[in-house]
Parts: sequence; C-alpha cells; structure tokens
Amino acid sequence: MDGYIVRGSTGIPRGGLIVIEDGRGMAVELWDGELWITQADDRRDYIIRPGASFRIGREGMVLASALRASRITLTAPVPAYYAKRVELTPADGVPRLLYERSRERGGWVAGVGHRLARFWANSYASYFNATAAAL
Repeated sequence: MDGYIVRGSTGIPRGGLIVIEDGRGMAVELWDGELWITQADDRRDYIIRPGASFRIGREGMVLASALRASRITLTAPVPAYYAKRVELTPADGVPRLLYERSRERGGWVAGVGHRLARFWANSYASYFNATAAAL
C-alpha cells in the first residue's frame, strides 16, 4: 500500500459495485474476496484476488464488482481531489456516496494545487512497488 488512504477497510457484499469516476492513479487493494474490474477505454477486464491490487491507469469510469464478499482499501497518490466521485452500491441496496470532489474543503484554489500534485504524481513520479528484496 502506498500513497494516502482514501477509504480504509471497506466491505463490499457479493454482487456489490464500486464506481470510481476520473480516479487515475488511485489503487484498489483487495484483502478478502474477489473483484472483477473494468475501466473505460480498456478492452481488458481484470480479476483481482486477495493480496493483489489494481492501479487505475486512465481517467474515466472504473467499475469494480464483487464476485464474492470482499474487503478493500482505496489509496491515492495525493491527499485530496483524487477522483471526481466514488460510490458503493450493494447488490440489493441504495447507492452510498463515499467521496465527491465538489464537497472537498479549501475551495477552487486548493483544488488547483491538489490537481497539479495529482498531475505530477501520475505523469512523472514512478510508483513504488515493494518486493521481498526491499523488505
């Protein structure tokens, strides 16, 4: 896990759906269960199993559906303004808003600063992936 914790230890029931809009650079860390992930303008689908993570590589909509009851953590390279919207929808329930950019504090000036930091982190800074040798 690297960056800032956006949402720690979030449970998703079987059939539940996480929707992330414009969250390039965010990572979905899976602790339990199994997720099917697809993102806009990507022909591939991804199956994520416990202990694995998925980093969002582009802007647009990302859908993560729980094939089994799952527990995830969402992280981002910047502390705020990391996505437009993040929403959790249980299989048989009402959508629950987890994050919305328009509700961030600090106004538009703070938003510009965070977006510049996000642009830098996504464009130039390499992501750190720990290996057994680094531990």
